[in-house]
Amino acid sequence: MSENSELETKARLFDKDRYWSGVFTGVFIGCFIITALLVFAVRIRGLTVALDPEKLAGAAQVRVAAEAKRSLPQVLEGIKQELPAQINANLSGLDELNISIGKTQVKLPEEAVSAIKTEFNRIIEEAVINTLNHYDTRPYEAKLGKNTYEMFDTMLRQEVIGKTYVLRAAQWFSLPIKIVGSSKAPSI
Repeated sequence: MSENSELETKARLFDKDRYWSGVFTGVFIGCFIITALLVFAVRIRGLTVALDPEKLAGAAQVRVAAEAKRSLPQVLEGIKQELPAQINANLSGLDELNISIGKTQVKLPEEAVSAIKTEFNRIIEEAVINTLNHYDTRPYEAKLGKNTYEMFDTMLRQEVIGKTYVLRAAQWFSLPIKIVGSSKAPSI
């Protein structure tokens, strides 16, 4: 009898092990089939990525306007630094000043020409630097931002949205990715 009960106990344990083995095998096969179907569906249909061109263009506009606000004063300072040399170089036409009286021309002495060039240089430099010191760059910052918005929006609509790109994850697996627009405005 003890041998019989020992066999019954082993048989119950074996049945329990078979039950759990069956459950785990079923779950594994189910997960494998679901994964295979998902991979097959993604490979055939691909992924769709929705972009909002207005939102992206707006973000670019804000960043470009902020960069222009930061950079334009530095550019103007650079111009102010280079200005004296540029003005002096462009006043070289004054080296041979002549005064015309009737049909005769009188050449001015070197000291007079030098004094006139120095005074012109000072007046022009002072006027341009004064203008640059009071120059309002805000309209240009806004215009740069607006132009960036328009270019970015147009580029996204014409060159990115509506296209399908293929991502080759492995030699045997490629994934088509379609870019669509998500804004309310019609695509160009």
